[in-house]
Amino acid sequence: MDCEEYGTGACKAPYVSWATKNCAKTCGFCNLNKQKAQCVYSDWMTVSECSVTCGRGYKTEVRSFTKVKDKTPGSKDCKEDLERYITCDLQPC
Repeated sequence: MDCEEYGTGACKAPYVSWATKNCAKTCGFCNLNKQKAQCVYSDWMTVSECSVTCGRGYKTEVRSFTKVKDKTPGSKDCKEDLERYITCDLQPC
């Protein structure tokens, strides 16, 4: 059987179990489903002041998902790591 006949669709269609296990696996098509999306994000932006007026505290930074790079699958994977907390050291109390 010629693997090229099925393309990447063989891995996505559950009713083509033989092709998924044999042909698509042999041709390496199934790895496409497991490929993590290459997410493109905006730059980090500080959205809060330091949580304390002296000593060590934290501030919040956010960024947004802008697009998936190079048509990789899985834009739903790009909703992670949109907020982070950064420590801020101010003058001693």
